[in-house]
Amino acid sequence: MTKKHYLLLVIGVLLICAITLGFSYAYWMNIKTQDNPNVAGSKCFSIEFSEKEGSDINLSGAYPISDEDGMKSTPYEFTITNTCDMYATYNINMEVLNTTTLSHDLIKAAIDDNTPKVATDYPSANATIDGATSYTLLSGGLVKDESKTYNFRMWVDSSATLENSQNKTIATKIVVTASASEEPNLIKTLLTQYQDGNEVGLVKDESNPNIYYYKGTNEEVANNFLWYGGHQWRILNFDVEENYLTLITQQPLTSIQPILGAAWNSVLEYENSFINSWLNDYFWNSLDTSVQSNILDTTYNIGIFYDEDEFTVTKKVGLMDWDYYKDFMGEMNSYLNIYDSWWLGNRYNDNVNLVYAYKTGAAYETEVDKSQGVRPLIRIKNINITKGDGSLKNSFRSDYTSSSTDNIQVGEYINLPYLGEDNACGSDNLCTFRVVSNDENGVKVILNGILPQKTMLSSNILDTDNIIYTYLNSFANNLGDNYRIIEAKKFGNGSYEQGDSYKNSYTNFIQANIALPTIGEMFSGNDIDLNDPTDYLGNFVDVDTVENHNVDKDYWMLNAHGSNNHNYSHDSGVIYYDNYDMVERGIRPVLYLKKNLNFVGGEGTAQNPYALQ
Repeated sequence: MTKKHYLLLVIGVLLICAITLGFSYAYWMNIKTQDNPNVAGSKCFSIEFSEKEGSDINLSGAYPISDEDGMKSTPYEFTITNTCDMYATYNINMEVLNTTTLSHDLIKAAIDDNTPKVATDYPSANATIDGATSYTLLSGGLVKDESKTYNFRMWVDSSATLENSQNKTIATKIVVTASASEEPNLIKTLLTQYQDGNEVGLVKDESNPNIYYYKGTNEEVANNFLWYGGHQWRILNFDVEENYLTLITQQPLTSIQPILGAAWNSVLEYENSFINSWLNDYFWNSLDTSVQSNILDTTYNIGIFYDEDEFTVTKKVGLMDWDYYKDFMGEMNSYLNIYDSWWLGNRYNDNVNLVYAYKTGAAYETEVDKSQGVRPLIRIKNINITKGDGSLKNSFRSDYTSSSTDNIQVGEYINLPYLGEDNACGSDNLCTFRVVSNDENGVKVILNGILPQKTMLSSNILDTDNIIYTYLNSFANNLGDNYRIIEAKKFGNGSYEQGDSYKNSYTNFIQANIALPTIGEMFSGNDIDLNDPTDYLGNFVDVDTVENHNVDKDYWMLNAHGSNNHNYSHDSGVIYYDNYDMVERGIRPVLYLKKNLNFVGGEGTAQNPYALQ
């Protein structure tokens, strides 16, 4: 028996988690409030609290364990239900009783798959039990008749030693405190930013007093970020009567050519365009059904840029039109200018070129065989939000999280442990990936950044002795095989040239377990913004979440451009091509993760990716 095992056995910490609803351990706080007299039909307020039979935590002879083992332990399961007409906010608190003799910074606890913390790392709360110390594990809200079920786990932190833990005891209770509240819907939250006379920030529309919109620089418009459906959006406007919000993705999600030959000259030509297919087929189908059901049909102006009434199209997903863009832009340093080039929705007056937003913020015309960035625009019904202040690093969001790679959403972030010693993913040895797709083939993910090396291609990407595979395979091996699929998968590497649809990328495939981004797939553009942060003051991407963002501004794609050239993503958001051996460029790996990998923490955002068991 090792010394470590002997230590764990002799500690013998007694854990008593008195959180049942039985006659001796029951504790339930029920707050009732009324604004009206007690007459028939007045509103009431109550919340029901129930537990799963046999799920009590009752550990004796316990010893310190790792977070991984702690999250595998049998949880205490309980359900809370709002039984009345009004919205309820609630806190789930862990109250450590005064009979506890183990230091609170050694008591580890977690709700569901949220990141485990020691008690003292949770926010303090007002205790409801005499002499107890209370910590808030989680906060939330419930609409009428809504229920939520939670799993609570508790264990002795692995940092406990014989000296500070021997013959100690723990006694805790779960307490749910609740109160009536207005629903924390997004529009009501945004309205708190408005003041009469605003000329920048949140402004009221002069022609329609029900519409509010954002206008100004990133310093003046800093709290309209929304994390929703796996993507970070900027809120453009909202209507307090129609109860909708208009959103545009913060960064381009891909870069593609929009149509063959010339700009669309009719609704039918737009319907058949590459970019409409990408928006309302590829992108739309990547969204979770709960998000799809909340997106409204919207009329988009797709005619000549100076005539907004020429012709329009009604779709779920579209592009920002020129008239919209100039209204929001004002100055060139508007919050809409992301120092990338991206398509607007209008053709130019010669019926050949399309209008796009240039990286300076100005709008110009260009040929349709250019691969510019794509920023989807949608209109959604109002939603409830429970977290965030609307800033870049703390976007508004709901409390939705995925539980495993089975139900992870496209766009969400996940951390993979890195075993190498080359600092490829920073000092935390966690590589941040973003989900490209989730289907029967597995969970396709792309590194949220690039490798610390950059390289020329030296030859056609199909050549197995291409030097780039040396870097890719070394990186893959250092990720281990616990989480990634090591069997060969198909990666689209069809040649992509002027006039091609993004679907041409899938006319040819390579078989590998790691590769490069395919043109037209999610996050195959400048979504990570590899500019020097001083160029854009960190207003567009949280560079702290991007792996090796300062190694290079460009990265190679998997798709060749003819027989002697190869495509790459430029820091301007445009897909360009060059000879294989002209310039060294960045390497952005793509691979597949296994299904049925459970998360032990994280929220799926760039700042707090999911953590794996």
